[in-house]
Amino acid sequence: MIPNHEYIFTYMTNKSSLTFDGTNVLIKQGPFRKFNFAFNSIQNWYVYDDNQYRSMFITWMNDAGKQKKIQLFTQHGEQGFHALIDGLNQAIPQKCLNHLDKKEAFKIMKAADPKKVGALGAMIVIFVLSTIFMYPGLCHYFDFGYDDEVYVEDIVAGDYESRNVTLYGYPLQETLEETYTKGSTTTITYFVPIVGESWEDGDPIEVILKFSEDDYYNADEESLEFTGVIRNIWYEGIDSDEAEFFETEYGFEVSDDVVMVEATGEERNGLMEFIIWCVINGIFVLIFGIVYIRSK
Repeated sequence: MIPNHEYIFTYMTNKSSLTFDGTNVLIKQGPFRKFNFAFNSIQNWYVYDDNQYRSMFITWMNDAGKQKKIQLFTQHGEQGFHALIDGLNQAIPQKCLNHLDKKEAFKIMKAADPKKVGALGAMIVIFVLSTIFMYPGLCHYFDFGYDDEVYVEDIVAGDYESRNVTLYGYPLQETLEETYTKGSTTTITYFVPIVGESWEDGDPIEVILKFSEDDYYNADEESLEFTGVIRNIWYEGIDSDEAEFFETEYGFEVSDDVVMVEATGEERNGLMEFIIWCVINGIFVLIFGIVYIRSK
């Protein structure tokens, strides 16, 4: 090691450096992380190579006798990193663990294999994100109940045992029609206010029925019962522009707490969201399994 020489290397936009003053080592990792310890307290060092980056693990004993470690990252071809390896090889070659099997080296350093950790971390992130995104659908799928006689007034009062319901009410004539085209396929979704027996002109709209042109409701527009799901979990429900349409186009007062009921014709809902959630997480479990097996 060259005293008072700063070994500098970068990974993406993050700069790291190591300086040896003849007694102590000062490591700077990014703009905020700093480590200062005696050079003779170094226990081991190990260079880990990956297709995307290179890294170095350094372990040392702090003043309390506890082993500490740091992993420094660099991109391939960094001369400062090569110089650091050469310096450590000249100064403390006996503490290098690169002659050992990777699994044994990580065990000595009490460190985790970055490939395993990275794959596991990615899997956890994907699991959390997919669960958050699919949360309403998963709630509907795992709702094994079915309420076969729910009226508009019950929904407004929150008086129902399950969100899977058969809703009884009177759909109004005023309709919002939304058309979505992807390639050669066009789908049409309808939104219709549905009210109870006591509703009168001027009363607020508190429940809106949603259905597609393929749903059973379209076959019998005089129907007063609609089997489907109450969509009021988290981000589900009527968008503000849809509510505004009924206010500006038809002069309705739409309640701030308006509830959307999707007429699906199914007594249990959320199957598609559950399947997508399983596929996404299944793929990452498979990837993690492959990475884990290869790393052994």
